[in-house]
Order: sequence, then C-alpha cells, then structure tokens
Amino acid sequence: MDAILGASEGIANYTIKGMLTLRGISKEIEFPVLIAIADNGRITTQDVLELDRTDFGSHYGSGKFFRFLGKHLVNDLIQLHL
Repeated sequence: MDAILGASEGIANYTIKGMLTLRGISKEIEFPVLIAIADNGRITTQDVLELDRTDFGSHYGSGKFFRFLGKHLVNDLIQLHL
C-alpha cells in the first residue's frame, strides 16, 4: 500500500497493489482506495474495483468470445464495492 501524494480529503489517498486469484488464475492488480482513520483508531475504506471476468477464465456469455448472444449477453466487467 502506497500513499498518493497530494491527495485531498474525500478522494483516493492510497494505492493498493497485490495478487488476486480467481478460478485458479492469478493476476497482479493495483487500484486507488480512500482510507480514513477515525479518532478512536477505527479504519474505514471506500472504493469500487472493476475487473474483467474474462481475464480470469470466465467466458460464459461474453461478447468477446461468442457472437449472436442477443439478450443472453453477460457483462464482462465485475464491480467490487469496498
């Protein structure tokens, strides 16, 4: 975790880097996150991390791999709310 220099209050102030493994596939990820420490020492965080599920081998219903899916198309992007 690295601090983002010059970050103002209320926006992402740290960058988190690490390995994420889904479906047996590991990828290095990096994303900005807002981290705040309350007066009582409690840590809170807020961020939305967006991943492409096809990068981790999930191809079902993907328009990248299949044509003519029509209304059966599944969005490739997954959002994780922290």
